[in-house]
Amino acid sequence: MLLLDSITNDPRQTMKLVISGYETATLDLEWKPNQYGWFISVAWQDFSVSNVRLTCMPNILRQWKKILPFGLSCQSTNKVEPVTDTALTDYCKLYLLDASDVLAAEQLFYGE
Repeated sequence: MLLLDSITNDPRQTMKLVISGYETATLDLEWKPNQYGWFISVAWQDFSVSNVRLTCMPNILRQWKKILPFGLSCQSTNKVEPVTDTALTDYCKLYLLDASDVLAAEQLFYGE
């Protein structure tokens, strides 16, 4: 697990994710005040997904586990979802998961 520690409180952010053994992926973060939430968009090779609500989960990208060799995990220090514009710097952390982290999360949380 790699902490994405360059996240700020800017309402729109883009970062490159280095996926070990693969091409980089692009992660866009957007704060939507009318939704009280952060939303992510991910692009990697021919795959892209947009406007996925960021929630505290072992792997936010789980439904694409057969396509992506990586995942994203959001963890809260106070058990509160990221519902403020400062959540990602105050109490939530976003992590990049490599293939072994995704597998470990599957086994630990879903018994697969």
